[in-house]
Amino acid sequence: MTTTSWSRTQAERYRQLAELWPRAAQLNGQEIERLCILVLEILSQCSKVNLASTGQDVEDLIHAYIEERVLLRLATDPVKFAAQMPTSHGALILFFQNFVISMARKSESQLARRADTLETEEGDVRAEVESHFCQIDLVDRLQAQGFSIGKLEKDVKAFLAGVSTMERTLVHNYCDAELSMARLFPNSPQQQSLARVAVAQMGLWYGRTGNRDLAKFAQTRLGRFMMQQIGQPLNESHRETLQTLMSLICQLA
Repeated sequence: MTTTSWSRTQAERYRQLAELWPRAAQLNGQEIERLCILVLEILSQCSKVNLASTGQDVEDLIHAYIEERVLLRLATDPVKFAAQMPTSHGALILFFQNFVISMARKSESQLARRADTLETEEGDVRAEVESHFCQIDLVDRLQAQGFSIGKLEKDVKAFLAGVSTMERTLVHNYCDAELSMARLFPNSPQQQSLARVAVAQMGLWYGRTGNRDLAKFAQTRLGRFMMQQIGQPLNESHRETLQTLMSLICQLA
């Protein structure tokens, strides 16, 4: 693609984005999906040389940006979100670059705090860290956490019945070692783009780790469902319960 055609394509993407952004408070699900895909496509095609170093793939950084700066803000304050619309696709790219800078600073801070907690002196992952990953012995753990297994299973199945085929595929593969869009949707960039939007809306990738932001997770579809099951706003005491619930949802998907 020549520089001229690339610029025209980017300008057309932003033109479409500019039509959606001011109507943020009135967008339906399909329009929100389109808005997110336009942001993803614009940022995926921008220069990567000016991004701060975070140790993360650019794909993951864009995904995090869409989750935190688009979907979360749409859910919490769509009017303010619309008012802060970038005035050009260049401004959107600058917003993203500043977001990556904040991610880099946050990563440095987290690494310093976690260095002594994730591994033993021999370099092995601590048992309590391993326990946060998906496991099979769910019934005993869920009963110990106060759940009625029959009711919970019924509620999970009802939740899964209300998600799309793509979302169910993503949930089913969540406990795999690598949730790869390229592996799940080979040779289909459009499906991969839609999947990344779905991941953010569902609260999957960035809800996996033990240091997830519970306030942000509570705004996602999975977060709201889990909060309903727990029966109270999410707090630090719920982290193990959230992971156990996610393990059950994976298996039933």
